[in-house]
Amino acid sequence: MEELKKMLEELGRAFEEYKKINDQRMAEIKANGSASASTEEKLAKADADIARLTKARDDLQKQIDEMKTVMSRPGTGASSGQEAERKAAQQKAFDKYMRQGKEGLNADEVKLLSTDDGPNGGFLVREEVSGKVIEKVYESSPIFQLADVISISGKSISLAADLDEAGAEWGGEQESPNTTTTPTWKEIEIVAHELRAKPKATQVMLEDARFDIEAWLSKKVSDKFSRTAATAFVSGNGIKKPRGFLTYSSGTSFGTIEQVVSGSAAALTAELGTSSSPRTSRIGLVPARSCHR
Repeated sequence: MEELKKMLEELGRAFEEYKKINDQRMAEIKANGSASASTEEKLAKADADIARLTKARDDLQKQIDEMKTVMSRPGTGASSGQEAERKAAQQKAFDKYMRQGKEGLNADEVKLLSTDDGPNGGFLVREEVSGKVIEKVYESSPIFQLADVISISGKSISLAADLDEAGAEWGGEQESPNTTTTPTWKEIEIVAHELRAKPKATQVMLEDARFDIEAWLSKKVSDKFSRTAATAFVSGNGIKKPRGFLTYSSGTSFGTIEQVVSGSAAALTAELGTSSSPRTSRIGLVPARSCHR
């Protein structure tokens, strides 16, 4: 709460500074017809500071609200009355043990202090469940980050492709020009394939688990989506999934990808110095024939 208070104070100061600069800008416009570049720059900086602080405040408020929600959930285990009764009996037996030693305890009190028998006191000493989850780190390709994202409302999108060129010719000074070829267009349809997941969790699990199950599931699905799409972009066969660039034929025309031997089938290699036929590894642009939704 103290951090939120400081954030609100800082946001208030930033807003007052913004109003001060804006008043100066309006005065300059009234006097000169326009504001100075330095004033406009100060106003833009003040506006950016307000936006940054507002977002930070909202994020902090969200964290506080989530913590309150978790803390307000009912705890697991026995009812509060039973728990209070057991704690009182345990405290009484412990006080007697500290004053008189083990010899001062009766049979029931000795059993009460035993942790290897649940009904006789073992329930009082529970195992600790950590709030930290150990996660497995999967290998992932960054190629998904290189893909263009286009929002559509249908099952596919059509693009106009300029893949041709105009004709041209050399001519003499007194020669009439001949009609040259006119470039043509091509239409390309990109089909949006569906990638889906359907994990399940009960409402009780979502509400009463020791950590945020919904956020955990969302992260797991998002990570799986990213790795699955990346694999399809590289080696997908185009059947209910994108076609990967490794499945295209080698070439320089449209619909193919130029492939140059690197010198090794198992690793990328390079040759230093001069060579009449240098070996390189290059991958051209992936034809826009597949996408992911």
